[in-house]
Amino acid sequence: KRLSAGVGSDGTLAVVVATDGTLIALDAHTGTERWRAGANAEVLAAPAISDGVVVVRASDSRVVAFDADDGKWRWMYQRTTPALALRNYPGLIATEGVAVVGYPGGKLAAINLENGGPIWELTVASPRGVTELERMNDVAGTAVLGSDICAVTFHGRIACFDPRNGSSLWARDFSSAVGM
Repeated sequence: KRLSAGVGSDGTLAVVVATDGTLIALDAHTGTERWRAGANAEVLAAPAISDGVVVVRASDSRVVAFDADDGKWRWMYQRTTPALALRNYPGLIATEGVAVVGYPGGKLAAINLENGGPIWELTVASPRGVTELERMNDVAGTAVLGSDICAVTFHGRIACFDPRNGSSLWARDFSSAVGM
């Protein structure tokens, strides 16, 4: 199959996504196929794997989670998106029970890996302007997680937050279509 995104791995499982939305999980050591599952959507960013969960971000901004052991569907997180968005679907970070995802409209969300519930949603940048094109300020690229979590938007700004409580640490006007 042709692939639509890069490889996601936790060191024991490697997952790729085909252009038809099929997730293919392989044993990272032997390369043997472990399972297949359908995301039922176009996926353009590499899957993330953490805490026994494989998480993918669909091109319609849904985040879908599968069990890492058998590929069974676990949950879906969905939020509304603006009428106009970049076709630059940023990846996501999954670690320590949380998936962090950037969205169109300048939002950054933390999702509980166990049940798909929202933990927090932060505003990296607020839309400005009169037209939809002027107001487009999607989070670009994958957020960067270290002791802080940082993200950048198109037509907006770059900002860093405390990942434990979501409080803003700093922000500056900045624009990027490719990420940090």
